[in-house]
Amino acid sequence: MYKVVLTGATGSLGAKVATLLHANNVHFDIVTRDPANAGGIYWDYKRPIPREITSADCIVHCARGPSFSSNVAAVKLLVTKASSTTKLILIGSNCVFAQPSSRLARIFFSGDAYILEKRKIEKLAKTRPHTILLRPTIVRDEGGWDAFLSDIARASKIRVPRGCGRSRLKVIDSIDVAKEVMRLIIAHDPKTMPAELFSEIVPLSEFLGEEKVAYDASNNTYFESRLKNLALVILCSFFIPFWLKALVQERFLKYEKSLSSNITEEICVDGMTRLYLCGGHTS
Repeated sequence: MYKVVLTGATGSLGAKVATLLHANNVHFDIVTRDPANAGGIYWDYKRPIPREITSADCIVHCARGPSFSSNVAAVKLLVTKASSTTKLILIGSNCVFAQPSSRLARIFFSGDAYILEKRKIEKLAKTRPHTILLRPTIVRDEGGWDAFLSDIARASKIRVPRGCGRSRLKVIDSIDVAKEVMRLIIAHDPKTMPAELFSEIVPLSEFLGEEKVAYDASNNTYFESRLKNLALVILCSFFIPFWLKALVQERFLKYEKSLSSNITEEICVDGMTRLYLCGGHTS
């Protein structure tokens, strides 16, 4: 019997993959961080990997936690400990191709902790045979993008940089990502892999809501505030090591989550979201 092990089955993408596995009558086990969950294989993504995982015919790794360094460490364990005959499917991101529009910012740019996490995972994937890396583009209905678009839907005006009128975005829905994962699980020859996984290319104005978009923000790479913009330029530069970027971003994300949602009528696209939507890679 072909044995599949799925991590992150409670997440948005993992849950859809699990549904497709059920629908196609594919036997699979889920990995759980809860030792009391008798319905899954316990692994905390830190301790040695149980043999039930490493001996599987196929491992689909959809799990991702809040720690950038721990996410890389978990993939390293899977890459180094899984059986050499096991098919390992990893979820990357096309964020590895992101770059600022500003030539000056591009010179020093290496990425934030999230981009570096995905680049490190790509390097690990290349060290092992039978490893498949998917690079989904903007997944509209998952995680941060889902929350961002929900905020956009409630706003009456979205301010974006003046130079972003030509931005084109590669987008996809999580169910289409799950379908591609399902195809790779059962495929005997997964060599026909696209560099980026997307279902359509849309103009920035269509993605945000054409009637709401105002191209009146500055062309700063990240923020309207020069001080905040400079701070993020430095954070994303190659001068700052991965561990420090991870520490700063993890603390910032905890602080951001502690704040109550305060959606105003007007939203200015900024931070890393501005880079992803208006960077040089979207021209």
